[in-house]
Amino acid sequence: MVLESIEKVFFLLFGFGLVFYIGLVVEAKELLPFLKTKVTLLLGPFYQFGLSPLLAFGLGNILNLEGLIFQGFLLLSMTPCGSVPNSLTILAKGNKELSVAITIVNSVLGLIFIPILAKVYLKEGGEVTLPILNMFGNLVGLVFCIAGGVIIKEKMPSFVGLLKKTMGFILSLSILGILIFSGKKILILFYKAPFENFIAAFILPLALYIGCFLLSLFLKRSNGDSKALALGSGTFNSPLTIVLILGSYPLGVSGEVLKIPLLYTPLILIVGALTAFSFSFISSRQVKQSGNI
Repeated sequence: MVLESIEKVFFLLFGFGLVFYIGLVVEAKELLPFLKTKVTLLLGPFYQFGLSPLLAFGLGNILNLEGLIFQGFLLLSMTPCGSVPNSLTILAKGNKELSVAITIVNSVLGLIFIPILAKVYLKEGGEVTLPILNMFGNLVGLVFCIAGGVIIKEKMPSFVGLLKKTMGFILSLSILGILIFSGKKILILFYKAPFENFIAAFILPLALYIGCFLLSLFLKRSNGDSKALALGSGTFNSPLTIVLILGSYPLGVSGEVLKIPLLYTPLILIVGALTAFSFSFISSRQVKQSGNI
């Protein structure tokens, strides 16, 4: 799957627009207590940058994924998600504030860890040399988009409503552009995708959801905290991954690197929703608030 320049523009527009919109809806004051907790600063990043790429690396080797496809799969596993795990945590009746705090912490730490992990896990050579500096620059740009949204909401609240409507229009336009220019290619990608690509995109998040939830309970986290941690660890930011890939790889090979991230995007909506719905039946225990830990 080779992407044309116009397709790249729409994917980048969607990715940067989405993270800016997230910045506009975050309640910064409510997050401060959770940004100081041990569970946020240690356990959340450990799942995201420790267990996730390690499991992806092992799974990719077991499935014998091809080089460029493997690179896209590994990059996906290293990319912390935005608003999706927060929505899933609400559905699961988990700790929403903790979920958002983990998202922010992991997004900032991603600036440091993603280039390092990419250097460790991805093999350089063949058609592409790993673009560490380009990836770092793209991540900085995305964090600035989130920070810009937060600052505007705090300092210029009167503009937030207009900006939300504007960003909603831009996101809708970018989705329409993706459907028009890339929809057929994505359908063909699903039809022709090797079975191991589907398995990789399905097994990784499911294993992280279940494994991290059980591990969090074992570490004496509450049910609500465990749900937030698990759903955050297994839900990756495929739009951000796509932005990183499109901004870092030549057009001639970026389509190959994108294969699993593109498969993952619709699959995670199903797997994540079903997991969150299942988690919602696990009642929350009355325990000490995470903000006091």
